[in-house]
Amino acid sequence: MPMSCEKMQTLKEIIEGKSDIWWHQWWRDNAAALEKELGRTDYLKLKYGRLTAAAEYLTKNNVSFEWSQKGRLAETYSLLGDNLLDENGKLDFNKLDKHWGGAISLFHDGQVDKSMALFEDRLYQIVKSQDVMAFEEIATEDILFRLGETDFALACLRTIVNLKSNERFKDILLDFNEYYDDLVFANIEWAEAEYEKHISSGRT
Repeated sequence: MPMSCEKMQTLKEIIEGKSDIWWHQWWRDNAAALEKELGRTDYLKLKYGRLTAAAEYLTKNNVSFEWSQKGRLAETYSLLGDNLLDENGKLDFNKLDKHWGGAISLFHDGQVDKSMALFEDRLYQIVKSQDVMAFEEIATEDILFRLGETDFALACLRTIVNLKSNERFKDILLDFNEYYDDLVFANIEWAEAEYEKHISSGRT
């Protein structure tokens, strides 16, 4: 059974930037009904694919739309966890800054050295505790780029790229990488490639 026309219309309006509703709010309000309306495959695609999957669902059901700038922002917000959003599903900068240990606001204030010192401390705790999922998340910085925090993201990537030569991390980084069969060093190499890509494209 397909999604109701009313729900599809709201998704279309979110994508086209004509709605004040954001993905997380829409999902919270409709998830229970969707679980009954949709087949399990479509339901799970929406649950985990979020607004990107919603656009694919609309296309599959012959609903035309044009992505707007606000719609792309909504797509980015849909990828964030509830811990970074306000009650309406919109980014809460204070929560984002807190998630990064206050490093973003310091960076915005021009206190780059203090900002990166905080970021390095956060990295140290992640590496020391061997939290590979947190390390993979922090090594990509993809969300920061998508949120427009390009300069901060590049500074973070530069710090990650230099981890292997950072004496503070020497022993714990080797142990971390060995435990996860070189996955950690692979993430650092990926971070280096991303850093070089953004620098060469002039995104500084």
